[in-house]
Amino acid sequence: MNVYKKIQVALLLCGATFIAAAENGTKTLAEIEAALNPLDVVANHGGVRRSIDLNIRFALNSAQLQSGSDQQVLALGKAISESELRLCNIMLIGHTDATGSDQTNMALSQARANTIKSVLVDQFGLDANNLHAEGMGELQLLEGLATNDPRHRRVEITLADVDACKAAMQSQSQTEEKSTNMQIQW
Repeated sequence: MNVYKKIQVALLLCGATFIAAAENGTKTLAEIEAALNPLDVVANHGGVRRSIDLNIRFALNSAQLQSGSDQQVLALGKAISESELRLCNIMLIGHTDATGSDQTNMALSQARANTIKSVLVDQFGLDANNLHAEGMGELQLLEGLATNDPRHRRVEITLADVDACKAAMQSQSQTEEKSTNMQIQW
């Protein structure tokens, strides 16, 4: 099999992986970008806020990603690194279930957020200064679930400042527009 055929097969498999992931309740690249796009304002919890709760799961009492969560982190990394979102300050908010002490859960949720930040910086070359990891412990359990439900053990992604993100994206767009309209006179 030649190199081009191998690349083509790999791309097809990658696409199939993302389609399968989407059917399992995880988000696709387009869904992540749309959910975080500050140029479209929607009401979210607590007012206007751009955020997405991804299917990034962790084992009980661990900051180690569960099997399958790596695909969701890959989609997140691509969505940020391959779009204007890379210009924005992004909050990575770690959560736990209600098992364990408040102090343990706070430290564990911080470790979970740090795990995702490390992956985004190390594997996608994102600027660590634009990624802010924060632990919430068990303070924001998902509604309608038992307090020990594993779905509470997650990382939420949100824009730290929607207006600043919007301004950065618009500034980048104007800079790109100026560079394409530049005329050189001889």
